[in-house]
Amino acid sequence: MGARLTSTLLVLAVGLPGLLLYLGSYPGLWLDEGYRMNAAYTMAEDGVYGTSTLRGHVPFDPGTSTGPLVIAPVALSYRLFGVSAWTTRAPIVLYTIVALIALTDLSRRLYGPRIGLFVALAVLVVGPLRDVGLVWNGRQLLGEVPGLAFALIALLLSLEFWRRERGSLAVLAGLSGSFALSCKAQYAAVLFVALGTIGLGRWSSGAARAPAAFAPPVAFVAATLGQRALEAYLTPADARAENARMFFEVLSTDVLPGGWGTQLDTTAFCLFAAMLLIAFVRGREALRSFHSGEAHSLPELGIVAGVVAHALWFGLFSIGWPRYAFAGFAFATILAARFTWDVGAAIALRLGISWHGRDRLAVAGVASLALVMNAAPPLLWHTSTGAEEFGAFVRETVPREATLESWDWEIDALSGHRRVHHPHQEYLFLAIRRAFLAPPPEAQRDAFQLGYDPLQADPDYIVSGPFSEWTRIYDRVLNNFRVVAQFGRYRLFERIRDHR
Repeated sequence: MGARLTSTLLVLAVGLPGLLLYLGSYPGLWLDEGYRMNAAYTMAEDGVYGTSTLRGHVPFDPGTSTGPLVIAPVALSYRLFGVSAWTTRAPIVLYTIVALIALTDLSRRLYGPRIGLFVALAVLVVGPLRDVGLVWNGRQLLGEVPGLAFALIALLLSLEFWRRERGSLAVLAGLSGSFALSCKAQYAAVLFVALGTIGLGRWSSGAARAPAAFAPPVAFVAATLGQRALEAYLTPADARAENARMFFEVLSTDVLPGGWGTQLDTTAFCLFAAMLLIAFVRGREALRSFHSGEAHSLPELGIVAGVVAHALWFGLFSIGWPRYAFAGFAFATILAARFTWDVGAAIALRLGISWHGRDRLAVAGVASLALVMNAAPPLLWHTSTGAEEFGAFVRETVPREATLESWDWEIDALSGHRRVHHPHQEYLFLAIRRAFLAPPPEAQRDAFQLGYDPLQADPDYIVSGPFSEWTRIYDRVLNNFRVVAQFGRYRLFERIRDHR
């Protein structure tokens, strides 16, 4: 127990500086966070799980792309401490701490205390990588890291069930897995395939009968279906059709656009290839060990299968945004860290250096590297986008009865202004398709001509921030407005009305 606690505390000590330094200003708040901030503010103020705009509430809005286990803690944070970038992100940092604890425990179970500690620390070395790093995502209001925390817990509970065969553990594993999907649906392939592979291995090897072997994946599927049924039951009837329509927009645009790899940019292709490569290298070793009768290799073999399943979905079927690789990449880094340890041991052996006793040096080295890698970016590149200052200005100067037009959702919660009209989500999917899925010549020539009428809600003000500037959705009507304030990347335009 003492060694386990020491390992966990070391991993947390290495990871926390990178998680907490300049939390509110690095990276800057952006559209996805803003949408979830609206949902958290709506829950805190109105007690409704969903988003709110000038059109009213949208219960169980699929546009949040995450679940109440992410939104509710942020809503509580708002109630207790007010709305800010820091209070928005602090609950996700807590989830990241849980993920780091679970990661350390899983690594120890897979590889033993010495190698396991090295592996957990090595995963943190790539923590600051944009879109796919554990620390990078753990600093933002996103569902990736909370989903990872629940996925790791589901694996740990499943391994404990297979060791003790207590039914309650299988149930808890299934619930934790369904919570992971609630936070981020991309964990479906990783978890189901990983649990199913381990169960299949235990059944085929005679280590367990079918009911015990497949109890965790069955519980996972049952809990997920139950959760979806409950969500459908709680969604008001008048919102179901619209939510279903938006859900299928997500499927056709982001989840299954069917690019078959043509949609991948260089970064996405490298992630796709890296996941498959490390899965092949470690999978071959784990499969050899399993065939040799070494049952302890089966959990790693399950992780390998889960990584392959996620990589194939990411590379062949998804829209190919690098952040969509996170669920598989997080588990692939565990495999890569173990491979790194083996390479180091092999090099030491070839040079005639005794690897025994040098593990502490390896741990110290990777801990130091991870600490610097994660703390340096926020120290060097933190900067304010002006969102909080802009929100405070709107709150203090714009009349509460005035109508705002905005496509920068973070300003809703930061200003507390409730009369805000946003472009419907269908315009977001249209923009995504034109920017990322259209052939390059068309994308360059016709991007973001969305056919949207910015004046349809008769706004008194327009908020122009990072996302609306990127799409230029308001450019053609700004001659009817005058700039009244600018903070960082945010500008407030007041409408010029003829009162004669």
